[in-house]
Formats: sequence, C-alpha cells, structure tokens
Amino acid sequence: FLMRYIKKYHDLHPNVSITFRNSTTKDTLELVKTGRADIGMVNLPIYDKDVTLTGQTGIIEDIFVASEAFSGLFEKNISLRELPNYPILLLDPETSTTKEINQFLDGMGIKIVPEFEAGSMELLVEMAKNGLGIACIPRRYILEELAKKELYELKVSPSLPLRATGVIIKGEVE
Repeated sequence: FLMRYIKKYHDLHPNVSITFRNSTTKDTLELVKTGRADIGMVNLPIYDKDVTLTGQTGIIEDIFVASEAFSGLFEKNISLRELPNYPILLLDPETSTTKEINQFLDGMGIKIVPEFEAGSMELLVEMAKNGLGIACIPRRYILEELAKKELYELKVSPSLPLRATGVIIKGEVE
C-alpha cells in the first residue's frame, strides 16, 4: 500500500530520511503521541483523543489457519463455538487484533483460552507452520504460506468481521 507514496515522496524530497518501524497499534499510538513518529499505520478502531485519524487505508480479513497437523479439519465447516476445543494461537492479548477478535467472540458467548500467545505475527505464523495449533492471522500476512501449502485456511462460521487500518498523526488536524 505505502510503496507508491513512499517512492513519490522520496522523488520529491530525496534528502529527507525515512525510518520504518514495525510495531503493534498500541506501540504505534505511543510513538506518535510522544513525537517519536510523525505518522503511524494502525488497526482500527482507535479511541485516543491525542491522535487524529487521517484516513482509512485498507481492510483486514482475519482467518483461521493450520498446518497439515490439523488436516482432519480441512474439509469441515467449523462453528466458532467449537474453537475452544482446539489449541488456538493468538497474538498477545494487549494487541488491537486480539482485543477485536475476543470482543466479537465474547458477543457470541465464546471464550477462547489460547494455547500460545505470540508477540509478533511472524512468530504466530511459525508456530502455526510447526503444528502448535490453529492460528488467527490476517489473510494478507500469509498469502505466500497459503500458496505454498505451508498453511491451510480453515472454514469457520460465522466468519470473523472485517477490520480496517488507518493512518494517524499526533493531535488535531488544523
């Protein structure tokens, strides 16, 4: 998403240095609020009066995936109510991703106690590839693993709701 804008900006301002940092939404909010970052890309929604959302940038589709270790589930349609019966892998409970997933499941009366919680998407993907459980991961992060058949999407119903991403800046837009 960003590459075309980065290239255009760099072409217009070749002497400006740009640093990228991969952080959770919570950490990105803090970086922007404290002035250690000028802008941040975050998962929405956010509720923080000290930052301004400048626009929505994309949609996130969270899916459940597993390795061949769970091949018996590949052809089934799994009810979200059945998920607590399986080892589930989620991001850290303080991430906006896990909070949104848990809020949706809580609304259905479903409580998941993860087998493992990971601090990064990369670790979550590796845990799933190694058969440690069923991971909930945004589809766009694992397109390569799905294509290579290192991970397989599980059919669940209902599907998790789509989420959005956006760009924030410190303070209010003038």
